[in-house]
Amino acid sequence: MSIESDQNALTSNLTRSKGRRRFWAISLLGVAAVILSVAYAISQAREAGRMSTCACRMMQIGMALQNYEGRYGAFPAAYQLLDGRPSSSWRLELIPMMELQAEYDRYHRDEPWDSAFNRRLADDVALQRPIYRCPSAQAAQPRSFTNYVMPVGPSTISSGAAGVKRAAIVDGTSYTIAVAEIVPTDIYWTEPRDLNAGKMSPHINDRSRPSISSSHPGQAIVLFADGHTQWLPDSIAPDVLEALTTIDGDENVLLPNTASLP
Repeated sequence: MSIESDQNALTSNLTRSKGRRRFWAISLLGVAAVILSVAYAISQAREAGRMSTCACRMMQIGMALQNYEGRYGAFPAAYQLLDGRPSSSWRLELIPMMELQAEYDRYHRDEPWDSAFNRRLADDVALQRPIYRCPSAQAAQPRSFTNYVMPVGPSTISSGAAGVKRAAIVDGTSYTIAVAEIVPTDIYWTEPRDLNAGKMSPHINDRSRPSISSSHPGQAIVLFADGHTQWLPDSIAPDVLEALTTIDGDENVLLPNTASLP
């Protein structure tokens, strides 16, 4: 065999080898793309499931609020007083409406929320029924911390130690936020602390200051005083968001066209 023939054969073998490498490289890229697509789809499906669970928990809170108002003639105050000082949250007052009457009865009303006994009881409830924790909350967030808060202050659903009657919500219960999401949070679910409406940001998901905010991308869920829930987008106008927190501002509000749940 001539040297020229040997060179041709070598060139042919190299060409085939390069072709095989390109084939496998393209194949691996294709497999990687499929894996990434599947992983993304799974991630999206899981987040959709968490959003659904979050909405269900907010609806549970909404039903409890309506039942509380029906029983006592007013929505719950943001906090209860003990010796003239805030001692426990509205979230505690709702648990009898959530089939947790026995746990509510065990709570020591003559002690503050952070007494040793009351904290143990609150931890037990949070472990059994994490109703005040968003399922999309960071894993590092303690189970006893809540993601659901009231906007509190003058002309809101609660000024603090006093709740409001339905008739006082002259803006309309379907246009008044009663409960909203917040992240990050260091608020214990029984702690008498919420979102100060006078200091909150007028923007959804404003990480620079306390705001209605969520782990769900681009939006946050809120509960209105009539019991319906709705996703509010980051793009909602600040004046509209501010108007939705008041009970008697007499604003002409048009809610954004986003998903609403009964």
